[in-house]
Amino acid sequence: MRISEVEIHEFDYEVEDVGTVGGNWVYDPDSTLEPPGFVLTVRTADGTEGHYRGFAFTPPMIAQIEMVAEEHLLGRDPLERKGIWKDLWRALRHTDHLGVGPIDVALWDLAGNHYGESVSKLLGGYRDSLPAYASTMFVDDAGGLDTPTAFADYAETCLERGYDGFKFHGHPESNPDFDVAICEALAERVGDEMDLMIDSSSLYETYADALDVGRAIDDLDFFWYEDPSTTAV
Repeated sequence: MRISEVEIHEFDYEVEDVGTVGGNWVYDPDSTLEPPGFVLTVRTADGTEGHYRGFAFTPPMIAQIEMVAEEHLLGRDPLERKGIWKDLWRALRHTDHLGVGPIDVALWDLAGNHYGESVSKLLGGYRDSLPAYASTMFVDDAGGLDTPTAFADYAETCLERGYDGFKFHGHPESNPDFDVAICEALAERVGDEMDLMIDSSSLYETYADALDVGRAIDDLDFFWYEDPSTTAV
């Protein structure tokens, strides 16, 4: 079995009531986003297929997949995922490696179709459920998640729906004090019942800002601090 075709289908999709501030998604009842997406299909000569559906970072992912498809995928045994992964990692060593993940996922999907088993079974899985956390958009000023209380209310709603964890994205215009206020509100409202997380998305302008937020959430016993890098140079 050999890979005979790598196909990329591009499309736009709609996300209603969502706008952007500085490229970050926020609630906006007057807007509809139309971001690009794609479906990657890795196909063998006998018609076995594996797929990956991409909805973020579409342009760089597609560019990197196209960079490596002919030399490192076509003609290869799709079940040799580890060898392909190692070759892709080296081939894209001067990039951010965004193209590796979609290909690897598609190859796992192809293997599942080939063996007639779920990827979970192929990975040796035994669970019938997994813990999940809710993840928000960024702070907005449109009556959505616009205050620490609004975030705490939403976290409580997510808890009632069965989520064990809650992650929020902070102020899209870099406001670490506001983000800490959200952290405090979350910890007070649901901190004893949910794992709490913050994704600062590299928005803080100084290392001091990132450190201050980190110290604050350490005191509040947050589960993790995601993307605390800054725009400082």
